[in-house]
Order: sequence, then C-alpha cells, then structure tokens
Amino acid sequence: DELVNRTDFMMIATRKKKKKIVGCISSVKTFWSRSGTAVSDRHKATKDAIRNYLQALHELGTNQSLSYFSQFAGNFTVHDPLGTEPMTSVEELMTAIPELAKLLAPNGFTVDVEGVSVAADPEYGSAHLVLNIIGGPSVDIIDIFQISEGKVKDLKAVWHIF
Repeated sequence: DELVNRTDFMMIATRKKKKKIVGCISSVKTFWSRSGTAVSDRHKATKDAIRNYLQALHELGTNQSLSYFSQFAGNFTVHDPLGTEPMTSVEELMTAIPELAKLLAPNGFTVDVEGVSVAADPEYGSAHLVLNIIGGPSVDIIDIFQISEGKVKDLKAVWHIF
C-alpha cells in the first residue's frame, strides 16, 4: 500500500437539460504526489511558499500585517474566486481585497489550514483552507498555486458563499 496526495481541479459548466440547469464537468486537471517518497528541495520550497502565503492571508484578516501583498511574483495572475476577472497587479489586489473584506468580512477573518499538497511537478501545489469570517460563516476554499522562485505566480481560489 502506498498513500497518494491528489488534488482534482474541475471546471463545472452549467447546461440546460430538459428545462433544468445542471452542472457538468467540462475539464479536469489532476495534481498528485506520492506520500513517503523523497521530497526534493523544490517541493519543500513550494510547500513553504504556500504556507507563507496562507500565514500572510491570516495576518491580513486579523489586521496584523500587510505581508500578504508581498507574496506574489513580479508577473502574476489571481482568480479569487475562480470565475471572476483575474487580477494581475499588487495595486489591483490592494483595492479589491479590502472591498471584498468590507462586504463579506467587515470584522475580519482567520485562516485554518486543513492541508497543503505539492504536485509531482513541484511548480504546482494546492491548499485546503477554511476562512472563518468573524461573526459570520466559515468558508471552505481550495487554492491551486503555481509557484515561481518562492512567490505566487498563479492562484486560482475555488469558493462560493451560499
């Protein structure tokens, strides 16, 4: 027996079927790595970069630090949440994140990390986190990362508040 870490990133398209709207999987990307195998320095660096990002997000939500905005590569793309227009500059993030926080989490938020996994290709990884809105609901989020030189090059955050 061998353990395998696996993250499936599915694109769900809505389609009308017999006058009902249904969700259909339109594409799947799978990221996996074997547990218990030797981990490269690159794997460790990617995992550290993801954990640093999550810690910085927690510190942003608890009003401790603005280091969140230094977690990104010089050239990056953020889809948060996935399905919205991408953000590609720190200036966009510094405008959008406070606006989103004011709307959804006016009293702040905390982050609990449920798991971090690095793909077989150590440039990619994922995280399952729970964003705990102070005075509000908790939101499960799956983040899919591309990491370059210890910084977030691409982030797709999959979440929705019902």
